Amino acid sequence: MSYSIAYDTNEFDENGNARYENISWNILCNNDDFIIGAEQFLYWFEKESNKDKKESIDNFKNSENFYQLRDSYYPIYNYVHILQYSPSDAEILKILENAPNIAILHDEDLGVHLISLTGCGMDFSDSIAYAYMIIDRVIPKDLIPNQRLTISQSAYDELIAFVG
Repeated sequence: MSYSIAYDTNEFDENGNARYENISWNILCNNDDFIIGAEQFLYWFEKESNKDKKESIDNFKNSENFYQLRDSYYPIYNYVHILQYSPSDAEILKILENAPNIAILHDEDLGVHLISLTGCGMDFSDSIAYAYMIIDRVIPKDLIPNQRLTISQSAYDELIAFVG
C-alpha cells in the first residue's frame, strides 16, 4: 500500500529552515564527481575559473550557479509519496542516476522518508515507481508503468523484471 499526501514543501521555520531534510541534495552536494559533472559547474568553470576542477569546487559553492544547481534538486510540488523504509545513500544515488527528477526527503516530525518530484511537465510515474522499487521493494499497483517515460532504459528493464 502506498500513501500520497499533500505536503507543503515551501513551509519554513522561524530560522528559514525547510520542514524537511533533502537527503538527495545532501548526498549530491558532498560528491565532488557529481559537482564536477554538473552542467551548472561546467558552465561556471569555463567562465570563472583558471584552476583545476577539484580545486574550484569551494569557489563554485559560493556562486549563483551552485544555487541554481541546488534548486534543481528541490521539490516543486506540494505532494509527496511516503516510504515505508529508510533509504541508504547507495539506494538514493541509484535512484538519482536513473530517475533524476526524484528527491528523497526526510521529515523528522512525521518520522518518515518521502519521495518528491523535482521536475515537471510530464508523467513521472515510472520515476516514482522506480524509487519505490529500490527503497521499499514494492511498487504500488497504481504506479506500475506500462511504458518508459522518464527513466533510463536499463532502469525500466529492471522495473519490468521486478513486477514480472
